[in-house]
Amino acid sequence: MSAIAASFNARFPGFTLRPTRMFWAFLAAVPVLGFAALNTGNNALYLLLALVLGAFVASGYFSRHTLRHLRVRLSVPGEMFAGAPVALRLAISNESRWLPAAGVVCRLAGLPGALVAPVVPPSGTATATLTTVFPRRGRVSLPAVKGEVRLPLAFFVKAVRWPQDGEALVFPRRVRAGAAR
Repeated sequence: MSAIAASFNARFPGFTLRPTRMFWAFLAAVPVLGFAALNTGNNALYLLLALVLGAFVASGYFSRHTLRHLRVRLSVPGEMFAGAPVALRLAISNESRWLPAAGVVCRLAGLPGALVAPVVPPSGTATATLTTVFPRRGRVSLPAVKGEVRLPLAFFVKAVRWPQDGEALVFPRRVRAGAAR
């Protein structure tokens, strides 16, 4: 592994990138726009092409910037029961000094539930509650939190995993029983 790849993996652990339909439409439209600008010599089309390509680059930069500066910490309540909904608290901090973090979707690895995180101000913290269900009882390692960003333009879904330290105890399922005799 090269030094550049090692540096990238250190800053973005578990990074994934998935193109969306909007990206494929963009990829088809840009050559058409470029060809139209080239054949007509119309300066407005050249400016439009430059604007579209600049927006593509800016979108990639801002979404990567958001993921690089976010940190998520998961805390669990005192009691959790298997098969019952439980509210987990996420503390989302933004280490960026200039830009707020917006449009972040948080999910737990291997568990149901998702949360659109509130806008986190620069150098600030926000808390949110994510409801999920643990399927089995026993000691479980805290699941990694996966953060996804599509903003400002939805060309890609960029995702990062934040591993969580610690474990939690999930109690057996609650059973409804009849009245005592």
